[in-house]
Amino acid sequence: MTQGFEVLFPSLIELARKLDTGFPAATAFAFMQTKDQKCLTYLTNLVAKFQGGVPHLYPIDMFEQIWMVDRLQRLGIARYFRSEIKECVDYIYRYWDEQGMGFTRNCNLPDIDETAMAFRLLRTNGYQVSSDAFRHFEKDGQFVCYHGQSSEAVTVMFNLYRACQVLFPGDKILDDAKKFSYNFLIEKGSKNELLDKWIIAKDLPGEVGYALDVPWYACLPRLEARYYLEQYGGDEDIWIGKYLYRRELKHETLWLYYEAAASIFEPERCNERVAWAVLDDPAIGFGIESKMQELVQLVLCDSPNDLDTNSKQKFLTVAKTFYYRALFDPEAINQHISKVLFENAI
Repeated sequence: MTQGFEVLFPSLIELARKLDTGFPAATAFAFMQTKDQKCLTYLTNLVAKFQGGVPHLYPIDMFEQIWMVDRLQRLGIARYFRSEIKECVDYIYRYWDEQGMGFTRNCNLPDIDETAMAFRLLRTNGYQVSSDAFRHFEKDGQFVCYHGQSSEAVTVMFNLYRACQVLFPGDKILDDAKKFSYNFLIEKGSKNELLDKWIIAKDLPGEVGYALDVPWYACLPRLEARYYLEQYGGDEDIWIGKYLYRRELKHETLWLYYEAAASIFEPERCNERVAWAVLDDPAIGFGIESKMQELVQLVLCDSPNDLDTNSKQKFLTVAKTFYYRALFDPEAINQHISKVLFENAI
């Protein structure tokens, strides 16, 4: 018996008696102790479904759909799956819980990783969700994935940091979590410890470094996709993301409208890119961080006599390019231009 299991045993038995429990091992032990028929039915269905083998967790519907949408968006190919993504995000919202999210629906073991990823997807897609869910993972100024664990994973804090950047004015819990996760990632990076206990990633240090260097307010979609193509897949992988990226990239030859190409890069929006290129630089003043928070709230929340969602999203995209220009010096921008417009995607 696993050390400490006898302490958790009563609650695990109760969890295992429910359908769609998500814990086959706990369910098997519960059945051995109770002979409960719901446990047996759950296990029998799993064995049949997986042809004799059983995963250690099932179902993992929340995990699957959250991460699938996130990957498609970061790779810059989400527009090819709009209807599928809409279904996924609707499904995630249907099971959103202010107590936090777990890897599956009806899970009584929420964690900050799934909660952060779900929160980010829902808020950026205009769903009204409260940041209060993060309060359940905070204690004495520290944020944890599961209460009682001895160490935090880099990817968990990375996903928390990404979620916290979509904060509204007055979102104090997100502001606290953002500072905590940022400091955690900086410390791990300084010690060359950007490794993870949950996943094996090709270039996790690169992912973290990009997120720390390029805040969400300045993150141009094409720029993020270009870097993520290298961080995500193997060098020899030839698949839809790299193919589509290269296919469209050859049409973008003028670096003068790089910002437009990095933000609205769909082939059918060529006229918008050309028009965007003639915009003059805006006046960037102090307090831009708080102003961006207010803008994000206006764009992602509904209000009476509101503009349509597409118009608001386009306005936010333009505003992010202004923030981008205010944040980076010309040398850094030139490096990004070279990366996006001229380097091969493999």
